[in-house]
Amino acid sequence: MRGLGATWDRAALGWLAGALALASVAGWGGQPPVAPPPGETADAGSKVDETPFTVEDRGRRDPFTFRRKPTIEAPPPIQPPGEGAAGTGVVDDRMPPEQVLERKQKAEEAYNVAETAFMDFERDARMLEVVSKCDKGLDVLKEIPNLAKYRDLQLLELRERLLDLRRAAERLRQRQDAEKRFRELSIRVTGVVVRERHSQAIINGEIVGRGYAIKVGESLEPPVVEEIRPDQVIFVFQGYKMALTLSDISRVR
Repeated sequence: MRGLGATWDRAALGWLAGALALASVAGWGGQPPVAPPPGETADAGSKVDETPFTVEDRGRRDPFTFRRKPTIEAPPPIQPPGEGAAGTGVVDDRMPPEQVLERKQKAEEAYNVAETAFMDFERDARMLEVVSKCDKGLDVLKEIPNLAKYRDLQLLELRERLLDLRRAAERLRQRQDAEKRFRELSIRVTGVVVRERHSQAIINGEIVGRGYAIKVGESLEPPVVEEIRPDQVIFVFQGYKMALTLSDISRVR
């Protein structure tokens, strides 16, 4: 009887465990089991991360073209003439037309005066006047913001003419200064011997040939004999060519 009772007890316990398992699935009283809260599984100890996953570019290259993905920027909005960019407070920097015309007239007057003075290039002081007038005209044009906006008035062309004339006057003034210093050296050519090769000249009492540097002192660059002609000698002094004619006609061929 004891063995039969033990066997009965084990069967009763198995039946009870099966009933409890069915009750946990179907719910007590025939009610369905309570669903876990959103984002949680049946296991209350674990949660599901629903944050979307994004992949950062970090300058990766396209494996097919081996190029980085180009960055496309939106073009700036087109503003109507006379209006600035919205929200920036920037306004059109155009000068009133009457003021532009006034300054153009002053710049043209300065150019005309400078050109007239440049034609009188024999006077050394005139080149300084040319440079001064060109600078005056350029300063007037600087008062006009963005000259490229006034293409119909040809302000850029006027500025280029002033710059070209100023550069020409500056070069001529530098040459005039060099000629003045050259005259102050008091170099005298008293004779030449012209040959097909190895021509010679008598300069300051010395017989010299081409390439000879005339002794004029330590403070100045010496003039160099560049060419010997039948009636004159050509020197190079401070980057310019200077010619001296024979003081005494004594040429030997």
